[in-house]
Amino acid sequence: MGLNLSNNDIMIHLWENMKKTSDGQYAIYSNDDIQQLWTLGFVDTARIDRPTWHQAFSTFKQQENIYHVSLEAFLSLDDYRYKGEIFQPFDAMAINEGKYTEQGFNDLIDASIRPSCNLNASAFNQFSADLMADFQDPSDQLILIKKPAKKRFNDLLYKHPSPLRNLEILINSMIDCLGIDIASELDDAESAQIASETARQMSQFSAVPSNIAEKSAHNFQQLQNVKKEALSESISETEKKATSVSLKDIRRMKRGLRG
Repeated sequence: MGLNLSNNDIMIHLWENMKKTSDGQYAIYSNDDIQQLWTLGFVDTARIDRPTWHQAFSTFKQQENIYHVSLEAFLSLDDYRYKGEIFQPFDAMAINEGKYTEQGFNDLIDASIRPSCNLNASAFNQFSADLMADFQDPSDQLILIKKPAKKRFNDLLYKHPSPLRNLEILINSMIDCLGIDIASELDDAESAQIASETARQMSQFSAVPSNIAEKSAHNFQQLQNVKKEALSESISETEKKATSVSLKDIRRMKRGLRG
């Protein structure tokens, strides 16, 4: 199911939860904070490369590893934010088993694996070629996809998740923690809870391990332990109003090959 957090009010909620200077006029960033925004999927990485994202903060630098960002400047960063659909994290172990033609195998790779992986093109292509060679039957040239091949895919995505996949896992964890039935539509209160808690988690950049594999294994697992009651209590009526996302903007739908 697809989720679309296109509401710009999430920027205000992020601002309200950031560490600030003593006068409250500037949010304080470090290089790690800027990188964590990238890693957690805040940035639309299909449009914006990593150097461009880091360069966006250059004018805010106060000293080595310290950046002060005003509210107006922070809101301008919304232009860099990912605003597309967010799907359920692709489950490699749920891939249909059987023999695949090379075209079918490549379609699976392009539609499901590549968007969820952060390997550079050369390393990713080598992984795909090696997997194809290991599981291709010389007699018919078909690639047999069963548990061993699916585990290779699964391990790849566990070790090298893309920022978008990290965002998918984060959102999915929020919904799981809230106990929402993903087969049903979300009401406004549930939408507000998800947007609010997602913003809160994304604002706590320094608490997220910098190592991507560790983050996937540890940080998101920690999110699973959050109680629905705690989340509900943490959201004030003001926050609900500020981060409310209309039903037309927030949907979770099945996504074909990607699960």
